[in-house]
Amino acid sequence: MTILGRRQVLAAALGVGMSSRAMAQGGYPDRPIRLMVPAGAGGPTDVVARILQPQLSAILGQPVVIENKAGASGNIGTATVAEAKPDGYTILLSPSTSALTPALYGKALGYDPINAFTGISYVASVPLIVVAPMDGPTIITEGGGSVASMKAYRDDVRRRAVEIGRNPDDIKVLFLAHPIVDVTMEAAQERKRMEQAEALEHMEMQLSSMSRLTGIDFSKFAFDEPLPEGLTTNGHQSSLAKWIGKTPRSIVSNWATKSGIDFTGTSDHVAGMMQDIMEEVGGDGFLIFNGYFDRRYIMEVCEGLVPALQRRGLTRKAYEHKHLMDNLREF
Repeated sequence: MTILGRRQVLAAALGVGMSSRAMAQGGYPDRPIRLMVPAGAGGPTDVVARILQPQLSAILGQPVVIENKAGASGNIGTATVAEAKPDGYTILLSPSTSALTPALYGKALGYDPINAFTGISYVASVPLIVVAPMDGPTIITEGGGSVASMKAYRDDVRRRAVEIGRNPDDIKVLFLAHPIVDVTMEAAQERKRMEQAEALEHMEMQLSSMSRLTGIDFSKFAFDEPLPEGLTTNGHQSSLAKWIGKTPRSIVSNWATKSGIDFTGTSDHVAGMMQDIMEEVGGDGFLIFNGYFDRRYIMEVCEGLVPALQRRGLTRKAYEHKHLMDNLREF
């Protein structure tokens, strides 16, 4: 990943301050500035924002508060800025991919991506690289829809490995999981309910994300009628196969919890579920994911769920090897 150096960041920060029309008005800024990042914490856009933040604060003489607002491929956070008062106190740090939103989402955006913003400064460039191991175990991730489907998938992967002369033990199948954990079962269930409500509130943007994956315009289907049989796509075929026969409203609601097995509850409850499932599936573990990694979610996983898994002997407390694939092979 390439990020601009300190001097370049200072120049960009100065550009942000001096380019704002509000800067020309006396007294700007006279209160904190909100820097919207339309992505979760820890990603490339967020990293750039946190390098830029202290420089902006020093130059402008006011706190710059980063707000991460992920969802719908960045469109939820971007829409928040589009609807904000144009007074220079709400700034968007957006990746270049936002230039594609008019073609991908059209009227479903709910705002004018061309005229709703005024460009301020180019900040950083981040290359994207696809890599694959030349040797060693293959790592495959597959979302688990049910225990039966997880076991069938892993068994099929291992069978195919043997057919092509690979050692099936060198192929690690990690199943995607989206745990919602809290201190009580009731609190966790409430968190799940709130995530689903948020998804339904922004239903058109969620449907736009589905359209982006498949190339199908889901806005033409009634929200509460099952999607018809016979839909085809050159895009994400496995996702479409799971959606056929379900209503768009139910799909969006399940999207909030990533559907599949419902890992909702206390840390001990979710850890117990994961243990029981892996014992039955015979798999190699889970890959925890979420569309929005804020600090609270990271702490709940790292300080709550992971220790609960460690107490059951399911997660390491240290790694013996330097490389990830060697540690995966050993476990």
